[in-house]
Amino acid sequence: GHIQDEQFIEKQMDELEASNIRTVLMSVGMFAFALTVMLTNHRAMKRRTKESETMANIDPMTGVKSKHAFLNREKLINAAMEKGSMEDYAVAVCDVNGLKRINDTLGHKAGDEYICSASRLICEIFDHSPVYRIGGDEFVVILTGKDYEHRKELMQTLHARSAENIASDGAVVSGGLAECEPPDTGFHPVFERADARMYEEKQLLKSMGSITRDEMPDEPDETGKGSAPILAIRKRILIAEDIAINQMLLGAILEEVMISSMPRTARKRWRFSRRRKIRSPCCCWICRCRRSTGLKSFER
Repeated sequence: GHIQDEQFIEKQMDELEASNIRTVLMSVGMFAFALTVMLTNHRAMKRRTKESETMANIDPMTGVKSKHAFLNREKLINAAMEKGSMEDYAVAVCDVNGLKRINDTLGHKAGDEYICSASRLICEIFDHSPVYRIGGDEFVVILTGKDYEHRKELMQTLHARSAENIASDGAVVSGGLAECEPPDTGFHPVFERADARMYEEKQLLKSMGSITRDEMPDEPDETGKGSAPILAIRKRILIAEDIAINQMLLGAILEEVMISSMPRTARKRWRFSRRRKIRSPCCCWICRCRRSTGLKSFER
């Protein structure tokens, strides 16, 4: 009986040891699985973060760096200038001429193609420097190294290419350059000087025949040629705060526009019939508005 008891205990110990081994193996397997899942998720999150940063730093239309990337670069430059470790650099501010005319006459798709063409022109000239698109038609180039050494020649090339494109309806880009020099303590003063010189270049290209947004008329032709007469409303200003009065003012403007678009004979007939209906004091839209607001004219 004693021997049987020892055998039973030995058998139970073997089974317990085998059970422990299985438990350890299962634990190790579960830990390995969990670790694999965590590493996979970490890599996926890292890849997504990198893709998000890339998308944030790249302008989707032109493929150059975005305004987000420009702001980050500006912070890095300011930090380097504070430490005194920033290398020599210059800033070129570029603006695309004639974009508004293309958008208004050919549509925004043609305008987008024009922006891309201007972007390619800038990248071809400043091929060793990062190009940033910071606005609809605004680009910035930060020149260091080789491009900084040849900065004047590069700006002359940009001017020459833009001047050639005036006659061929190619992309015309106004550019202004400024170097970082004492007493500059940050990036912004350099950018401001470059921006001011860009506008000087814009005026020069304008004198050579380039179209700028300042030349695009904001107001329609009052004669109605090529545009609907109703657009003449844009030359009026409603200055009364009361909604009802504004409605009367708008009615008066519409009435005047309608009259001005009539043939001369029809206009005379309309005015004659109008005078027969109006009693004294005058109660037409215009006079009612003038009595309500105390205005003598609605013209600007």
